[in-house]
Amino acid sequence: MTNPFNKIALTGRLTKEPTVRPSANGKSATIYLSVAVRDNFKTNGSYKTQFVSVQKFVSSQEQLNYHTNFAKGDLVAIESSVQVNTSGDKTYTNLVINTIRLITKATPKAEVESEENDSLHFDEDSSEDMQESTSDVSDGELQF
Repeated sequence: MTNPFNKIALTGRLTKEPTVRPSANGKSATIYLSVAVRDNFKTNGSYKTQFVSVQKFVSSQEQLNYHTNFAKGDLVAIESSVQVNTSGDKTYTNLVINTIRLITKATPKAEVESEENDSLHFDEDSSEDMQESTSDVSDGELQF
């Protein structure tokens, strides 16, 4: 059972593939993940993204396989806890994963490009009309 007073919930996209670091004895490993989490408030009119590093200690091949099956771009929900360690005069704060769930698997880039190409079908007359009605939009004006 996890401590209800030391609980952090994150929902975001993985920014890279999981990194595995085996222990010295080879019987366990630590998996490191980086998650991009959007703030729930706007700063200067736009949302900012926080990049959070989390880790998971695993002691079985089954756990290792599960946690390394995640990929860059996957949307995940993570419940973690804060762990503070000291070594000499240095203090380290870590977020340790208690549970992680896949919400949505990332769509491979080639598949997205293929879908975009398949959906772009229009005749020449409609493309001229569309060109007349479009205006330049700066990146700051795009809404996601």
